[in-house]
Amino acid sequence: MRSRPVVLCTLLSVVTFLATGVPTVVASPEPADAGRWRAMAPGPNAATEIERLLDGEGVAPIGAAGEITAQAADDALPGIALDAEPRPPHEVTGTLSATDVRDIYSVWLAEGEQLIVLMTGTGADFDLELWSPDTVSLIVPDIVVESRAAGSSTERVCYTVSPRFGSGRYHIVPTALDDGSGAGSYTFEWNVTSRADGNVPGAPTPLDVTRGRVDALTDANDVFRLPAGPGAAIEVSLVADDPSDTLVLSLYEPDDEALGPTDDIFHGSRVAFLSGADVTLTYAVPAGEDGVYYIDVDALDALDAGYTLTWTASGPNVPGAPVPSARVTESVAAPVLHPLDIPYPAVLRATADGVTTARVELRLLARGTTDIATEKVLASQTGPGDPKNLTWTVPEGGDGLHYLGVTPLVPGDVTTSWSIDVRSLRLAGSNRYQTSVAASRDAFADGSDTVVIASGADFPDALAASGLAGAYDAPVLLTMPTVLPSAVREEIRRLGATRCFVVGGSRAVGGSVLSAIDALPGMTTPVRLAGPDRYATAAAVARQVISRRGPLYDGTVFVARGDGFADALAVSPLAWSAAAPVVLTAPDALPQASAVVLEEIGADRAVLAGGSSAISAAAEGAIVRITGPATRLEGSNRYGTATAVAAWGVNEGLATYRYVGVATGAGFADALGGGVACGKRGGVLLLTDPARLSPPTAATIDAPRAGIARLRVFGGVTAVSASVQSGIDALLR
Repeated sequence: MRSRPVVLCTLLSVVTFLATGVPTVVASPEPADAGRWRAMAPGPNAATEIERLLDGEGVAPIGAAGEITAQAADDALPGIALDAEPRPPHEVTGTLSATDVRDIYSVWLAEGEQLIVLMTGTGADFDLELWSPDTVSLIVPDIVVESRAAGSSTERVCYTVSPRFGSGRYHIVPTALDDGSGAGSYTFEWNVTSRADGNVPGAPTPLDVTRGRVDALTDANDVFRLPAGPGAAIEVSLVADDPSDTLVLSLYEPDDEALGPTDDIFHGSRVAFLSGADVTLTYAVPAGEDGVYYIDVDALDALDAGYTLTWTASGPNVPGAPVPSARVTESVAAPVLHPLDIPYPAVLRATADGVTTARVELRLLARGTTDIATEKVLASQTGPGDPKNLTWTVPEGGDGLHYLGVTPLVPGDVTTSWSIDVRSLRLAGSNRYQTSVAASRDAFADGSDTVVIASGADFPDALAASGLAGAYDAPVLLTMPTVLPSAVREEIRRLGATRCFVVGGSRAVGGSVLSAIDALPGMTTPVRLAGPDRYATAAAVARQVISRRGPLYDGTVFVARGDGFADALAVSPLAWSAAAPVVLTAPDALPQASAVVLEEIGADRAVLAGGSSAISAAAEGAIVRITGPATRLEGSNRYGTATAVAAWGVNEGLATYRYVGVATGAGFADALGGGVACGKRGGVLLLTDPARLSPPTAATIDAPRAGIARLRVFGGVTAVSASVQSGIDALLR
């Protein structure tokens, strides 16, 4: 495997988090948490800054004739824009001295994106600061993160943009000591990626257990949100895969009197923390302090550390007590809650039956419940006799985490059981453009900073769009060649997108469409990725993916035929999940544009979609001469290939069968947006004949049926018939 540059992202002996305000004193790390990023009092050292300005630093210099000369761009706001040329290597060099104690660079970051910066220098003691978009003064910059390793010029910042500072142009600021003793040169590498789970709002806490990885070099934190009501007793356990890894497990409360609601994990109030390879922390939620808590798993200095996180809760309130199956017998002396993830559309059936003398009441509480004292009851049975039964059909918009509540009338052993009858949901519009909007709304309900646009009139250019969308955590929307459909325009508005990539040349997506997108409020100028043919366009998209991934790119590339659409669509969820490029090939030979880009991006793990009729032995040979041995995923036809691709993705940990999408294999349009939606939900895409459910697809749905929580059918009844959908629902039962 080829070696690649690595951008380090780890924790420092002292790191401060500051907001504009009064001078601050840097606190030392807590003994059990040495090296931890620290939340500090507001403000940088304003007095020192003022002295610098009085000495002539940070102001425009006076020329020989007394005229004001221009400042160097790296000494004034907004600084040098690093993202003006985002192609790797993402490396910057400069010098600092007693008369030039800082340089200013900038990069635009969206909420949820992660910035990684590593700086090394020859000076005695360089520091590294990250300033917020609100910074307007060099005297009192609004510092988000300050990396200050004492006596060292090796500094690191790893920060995921939280709601506290929001989207905007952030400033990367290398600094030297005021006395000039740190004079010398520096180099820093930087990279931006989508890592929304590294800060508030974090990822939804799973029902009982999750596995993850943190890495001090590239992804230091995983954050999970956990709703909790008063009286709930929270217990969280963290076990590292490697007993030699030391991780930090922390619990942050919802609010802080000084700062208000927690909107940045590093500015929040930590109520409990432990470090080690196998730790368990407990916390009882006090009255009046219910709300969304945050669990933080921190890499500290561990590299590529796998972990298992589990939690339980006792007491009468949210978050409830997860159970390992759909049936449990327990002693009930006080109200018990069981969280249930109930999808739309589905039917919940639940039963609670007191054993011997016990008697109970059964209720279903609405999603978003944090306190049973203010609960909203969706269904209940409270009569004198047992068993108690309830049935509830999830309405549109009701998808999510609900709570099944068992309240004892007479304490004792109670058996509670439930079942969730999953049904498929058709995502479709009156045309292919509206169907892409429906897929986007389902998978990107919370919006997206970026949107990828491709032609809905033909497939070649759009086949490579999925990896690009994954790199930017974005949906793919379709457009007509010369007109931006109104439904697509409104979806871009709803997403809140401020960045747009257009895949394909002007014949695929005309200039009038780009102008219409550019005119949307808050939208920056769309970026067109195109080449003289489909292979060169896919190569251009691959380069943009690698530009985004930078040193985080692991060498994986998906290769599919460019003269057909089915195989490329099958890999689209996996390309999205892996943020890996999709390179196209002709069946009989690897095009020059594809060969060049495979070499250029350093691909060393090729996954071929389709059999030898799709990618011949000759084409495969040309690929492996560049990448090394390749993995071929194939079936007897396009439907079999799609199931083989899905199985491989699940085995590789890129997807699960909990979310399954089904689209026609006879057309391309519905699966373009649908495959990306599946990737966003961590699922797979299967293909079917429009008129009958294809046997490989049916077998895949039937085999893991107990694990499928959501199944989406993309396209109208002409794309996937009503009888096919009925057949799918029959398998789900």
